[in-house]
Amino acid sequence: MKIRNFTLLFLLFLIFFDSTKAISELRYFGRFSEVRENVITICSQNLERYGSKRIFLNANPQKNDYDFERKEEAIVERIKKAQCDVIALQEILGKNQREAEDSVNNLAAVISRAVGQSYEGLVGETNDDFIRVGFIYSRSRLEVEEAASYKDDELPKLLPIQRPHLFLRLPLELKAKLRLRNGSALPISLVTFHFKSKSGGTKDPTGYMWETIRMESAEKLRELVLKRNEKAFKTGGPILVLLGDRNSDETQASSEILEGNLRLSSFQGINPECQLSKKAKPLCRDAITDHQQVFYSVLTRDPDTGALPGTHTYRKQTSWLDDILMPQASLPYALEDATKEGDYDSGVVLDPPEASDHALVFVRLTI
Repeated sequence: MKIRNFTLLFLLFLIFFDSTKAISELRYFGRFSEVRENVITICSQNLERYGSKRIFLNANPQKNDYDFERKEEAIVERIKKAQCDVIALQEILGKNQREAEDSVNNLAAVISRAVGQSYEGLVGETNDDFIRVGFIYSRSRLEVEEAASYKDDELPKLLPIQRPHLFLRLPLELKAKLRLRNGSALPISLVTFHFKSKSGGTKDPTGYMWETIRMESAEKLRELVLKRNEKAFKTGGPILVLLGDRNSDETQASSEILEGNLRLSSFQGINPECQLSKKAKPLCRDAITDHQQVFYSVLTRDPDTGALPGTHTYRKQTSWLDDILMPQASLPYALEDATKEGDYDSGVVLDPPEASDHALVFVRLTI
């Protein structure tokens, strides 16, 4: 009887262990791969209010030293799991440029020690009082030639009576060269962005939780990236990757505008082509065929990654707030199998949860 009870308990333990292990493994959505000479992994991570220890603890008074250290460890775990060579970052904290640089340089040093390679950080400018975007990248894999924030670009107005306004958190563009392990290099442009969140959305007079501002931001960002990277939309041009935090689901209007399926003008005028539903989804009278899609998600369009519920959960609802987009000419670099169109080598890392309330997302480029 004792032996049977022990055996039963042992079997129950094994079942629990296996199921727990399976659940844990499901928190990483992507294909594990060995480091390959011709592959570069591009990642994006909203850091959820990360700064150097002093800045982090001041901004998060409910947190302590252990929370800060655990957050850094968790961020590093995600980066190592995805094998990130370049990480686009959102929610870097700092009251000024110097504080924000201290924050990202601190994290770059932590990653360098953990990975055993030299990582470097840089931060963009901002119109926000405290939050910026930036990048951390492996110096052996990326050579940055130019970094520019979109700082003087006025957003289009959905309504003519609106006041002029700019991006809140300025998008940051890097023009760089990918360094391959065989010594060759390939030009690439990386643009990261962080649109206005739904925080304080009850104060939005339109009732759309700031979605109209995100729509205006998406229109301007698409236009600027197109203008600054014209060659990337032609075969043989530099690789172009647009990645960051939309703060809206992929079915909402700002997402459609960013990809180019719709334009802000589709919602303007006395009798517009499209209107917004209560959930900020576009409702259009007829199929719009005169707009050409210019960006494609390598996450939601992938058959495996796109089957996932999303990257951020709020009030038990999971959404695709974070995305990685590329023009059609660059998409072949992201394919898992060159013979299978639309099968992208992309994924999502959700664990450890202490890293952020947003998942880390990634795409591997085969050069």
